[in-house]
Amino acid sequence: MAPVDNGAQTETKDQAITSTTAATDPYNVEAAEILASSAQHMPIAQAAPIYEQILSLFPTASKFWKQYAEAHMAVNNDDAIKQIFSRCLLNCLHVPLWRCYIRFIRKVNEKKGAEGQDEIRKAFDFMLGYVGADMASGPVWMEYITFLKSLPVC
Repeated sequence: MAPVDNGAQTETKDQAITSTTAATDPYNVEAAEILASSAQHMPIAQAAPIYEQILSLFPTASKFWKQYAEAHMAVNNDDAIKQIFSRCLLNCLHVPLWRCYIRFIRKVNEKKGAEGQDEIRKAFDFMLGYVGADMASGPVWMEYITFLKSLPVC
């Protein structure tokens, strides 16, 4: 009787095959997508080297930067998130990645009163200075206007 192969073993085998494919053909985007997808289901300590490997080959792939930042956000690793954003934002002018940045800035500063609100405003200004002319930034402008309306009048 043949042994039964459970899903966890199959996933591990698939990851090994994908890792091997990525190592032998480092510019295989499909293999990178599969690796990044599997990294989303791992603890960040295991996923970080995978993201670093992928991003060393695809440094302007905003999708992977966003996944990497969100993985650290899930465990509230603020220092790592700041470092990730400092490495990618100016090279990846992709609105979803920048919106992830704004979510992070809002989360970190929401309970800091006036000082925190000023930091959030500066982050919006920073973001809109880089991606504000992008057609996809319309919702960001609306979010910014709503944020400004919520500030106390001085």
